[in-house]
Amino acid sequence: MREREEAEGANREHQATVPNLRDKTQKNQKSCKQFILWVCREQNNHVDYLFSVMSDYYNKLFTPEMDRRVANFSGLWKMKTSENFEELLKALGVNVFVRKIAVAAASRPAVEITQQGESLSIQTSTSVRTTHVSFTVGQPFNEDTVDGRPCTSTPRWETDSKISCEQTLQKGEGPKTAWTREVTNDGELILVKHTFLLPTNSDPLSVFGGKVCV
Repeated sequence: MREREEAEGANREHQATVPNLRDKTQKNQKSCKQFILWVCREQNNHVDYLFSVMSDYYNKLFTPEMDRRVANFSGLWKMKTSENFEELLKALGVNVFVRKIAVAAASRPAVEITQQGESLSIQTSTSVRTTHVSFTVGQPFNEDTVDGRPCTSTPRWETDSKISCEQTLQKGEGPKTAWTREVTNDGELILVKHTFLLPTNSDPLSVFGGKVCV
């Protein structure tokens, strides 16, 4: 009984330090280690209770959010270069008239991105239209493919600075597509790549550069 009361008291004391432990300061790391050592010494007395306490601490102190430091995509971006965009549209079956209009419209897009944690909102403005998508990495969302077909997209972190996303058509069959967005090491260039997943020589790449504001 006495050991259980000591365990509960230590648990309450350390519960109050959980927010600070998230800062991973040296002081709190030491406190956490001392508590775990105490649990190990007492493990023969109340194994089940102490195991539940340790599991609770692990879940609170070592969550994925603490370790992930993802890139910041926020800002107003302007096109620097674009390669093979017309070839991509051709591979997707877009007729020549529409291809010419699309290429001309997409030659000088303005892309505004706002980001909160792993949630992004992307607005793309061209001379023809403005599109907007919002999504959270790891959760599927609805958008259109680069050639205008409704699809469901599932983004994921390929690295801490690169998001990759495969698209699944909502109706019918057709070429599969995907896109990636990546911030370079200097944080000044964002690479946007739309990919035709069936065999093709096309390697479309659009580079948005020159962050205007954050």
